[in-house]
Amino acid sequence: MTSRYAKQFSQKRFWRKLHQLPTSYRDIRYRAKLLWYVMRDPGVPIALKASAIAALGYLICPLDAIPDAIPIGGYVDDLAVITAVLAQLEPYITADMRMKAAS
Repeated sequence: MTSRYAKQFSQKRFWRKLHQLPTSYRDIRYRAKLLWYVMRDPGVPIALKASAIAALGYLICPLDAIPDAIPIGGYVDDLAVITAVLAQLEPYITADMRMKAAS
């Protein structure tokens, strides 16, 4: 399943999806950006980067457990996946990454 969603990921599609999210979805926007910055850090192991890419691919993919078109609830599954991967990456998250994600 990981490789299926990893194939959905590209930098261009990620940023386009992020800009399409309503501004009221601050939490998922922040966490997705944080995941993006952690994934790009050279000190993060490849296996964890692969999980991050798959999680961001899941966000981008229009077909997931709860379709994104469903108001409010459509992104609950995306948020859960991203949050789970961020928990694995917590030791690699820096204050600078948090600050960039918040901007």
